[in-house]
Amino acid sequence: MDAPGTGTRAVGPDDPDLRLHLRSLRDELDHHRSLTDRLREEEERFRLAFDVSLVGMAIEGLDPREPGGPGGILRVNDALCSLLGRRAEDLVGHRTDEFVVPTERADVAAVLAALARGDLERWEGQRRYLRPDGSEVRAQVRKGRVRTSVGAGYLITHFEDVTERHRAEQQLLHLALHDPLTGLPNRYLLDDHLDAALARGRRDHATTALLFLDLDDFKDVNDVLGHQAGDELLVVVGQRLRRAVRETDTAARYGGDEFVVVCEGLRAEAEAQAVADRVMDSVTAPLQLRGRTISPRLSIGIAICDHHESRTAEVLLSEADSALYEAKTAGKGRSAGFTTALRTAAHRRLDVEEDLRAALQEEELRVHYQPIVDLRDGSVAGAEALVRWQHPLRGLLPPVEFIDVAEQSDLVVDLGGWVLAEACAWLARWQRDGGRVTPALRRAAVPSSARLAVSVNASVRQVTSGQLRPLVERVLEDNELQPGELHLEITETQFMSAAPAIQREMAALRDLGVGLSLDDFGTGYSSLAYLRELPFNCLKLDRSYVSGIGRDRGDEALVEAVLAIARALDLHTVAEGVETVEQADFLRDRGCGYAQGFLWFRPVPDLAPPRPRA
Repeated sequence: MDAPGTGTRAVGPDDPDLRLHLRSLRDELDHHRSLTDRLREEEERFRLAFDVSLVGMAIEGLDPREPGGPGGILRVNDALCSLLGRRAEDLVGHRTDEFVVPTERADVAAVLAALARGDLERWEGQRRYLRPDGSEVRAQVRKGRVRTSVGAGYLITHFEDVTERHRAEQQLLHLALHDPLTGLPNRYLLDDHLDAALARGRRDHATTALLFLDLDDFKDVNDVLGHQAGDELLVVVGQRLRRAVRETDTAARYGGDEFVVVCEGLRAEAEAQAVADRVMDSVTAPLQLRGRTISPRLSIGIAICDHHESRTAEVLLSEADSALYEAKTAGKGRSAGFTTALRTAAHRRLDVEEDLRAALQEEELRVHYQPIVDLRDGSVAGAEALVRWQHPLRGLLPPVEFIDVAEQSDLVVDLGGWVLAEACAWLARWQRDGGRVTPALRRAAVPSSARLAVSVNASVRQVTSGQLRPLVERVLEDNELQPGELHLEITETQFMSAAPAIQREMAALRDLGVGLSLDDFGTGYSSLAYLRELPFNCLKLDRSYVSGIGRDRGDEALVEAVLAIARALDLHTVAEGVETVEQADFLRDRGCGYAQGFLWFRPVPDLAPPRPRA
């Protein structure tokens, strides 16, 4: 009921509306208290997480009115103080860009300005910071902007110490791109440097040169003094290379005993030769190694790329390698430049290699045989298998047209294996057919009981491939031949280039019972010690000495000396290239056992007798 004279309703303590209103106020108050408690808990949780975090953390202001202005540090944790080597009071009120290395301060300031303007909400990257002692620490930094209902907001920043991780990554990168022995760039880093040098040369109208270096006779150091001494020599060569080249040049180890120098910014080709001469003088200076005085020898191939040329790094390396081969062929210990003639020869080698690879697939190869005659009675004791190439366009090609190309690639292994199989199959047919005389052999007396032997040339690549002995065993078994009916020939020049490396394989072939001949003896300066120690049972006297018999007393004296050496070492002898009766008589009278040449036979493809008709 309304109070008298007021027109207003009186409200008592028990009024239901009042009780409802009061209950609503109490609920709202409880809700605010709950929110306050939760906010206090969240703040405490954040403070605890901030303070005890193992990652450095900072709160940075964005309001220009705050200490330090945008980016000014408002609060830090202990982890950040430890990371930067500073106390909290040394950091609060300062901007984080004050503590980065000078070269990064402008970039840090730009990022902070972008975050303050609202152009960025997040940023992450690595920064380098300076500690008070001058040391440098690297951190992975993550910044996030926190917006508020009032003011400009603030930044939460994490600083993760990645100094050791970065150092380990740099070490791994260095190991991946540098030779662990010499510390020089390896071939992978060299490719990048060479590509960049060629690009700069085209841009700056300058000439780029590539020097391909190879230590001559490096294997002698390994053989005599050991591989550790060889490594020590390579380290010295790397050090001398660094000192000899210009600051703008790049010296790298290409592999083994090969090095490469990239010379850029040249104004004349003569400057490349000057660098090569300086490198030659530096590297070949005598040094003490394991109690010995060593004078390293060096061959250098030089390739030049002018700024108007568009040759690639791969092409330039190939050209320098060809020039290096030319320097070694000319006698080692010298430098040679890549020429148009070498480029033509290089293209020809590539063409021949491609065609030869196809020839092996298309069965274009043939084997011809040149009989080997016993000088005592004129009988045929065996034959040498000689490969020919029935080229579809150029006709029948002798080995001189393609063997060198095969030797410089892995093709010689497949080629040699094919010739071995063909020759043994031919010999097996001969043995089965009784060794009857064919038109090609009518001028030689072939005893009916004779069992011929076949001689097959083997390359160093075949011997060192590990495939030769298993192949020989399989081919002999497949053709039911005795091991002594197969002779493998290796040229003296090849043998001298790899004597220690092939010694074990040759001994294994000797133990198998296969004959081993040192071919072209007299052209490769063999050590007599090698002849005594290695398992040769035959010397083949090179045709260059045989041709002088009857005309040159010097050649005759050399022939007599070789035959005397062979007798002393109990080795059989075969003279190659015999063309006159006078030569044959001279060789027989001085104890040469066997010979081959045009006096008796030219190489022919039809030594195998025709099969009897059914």
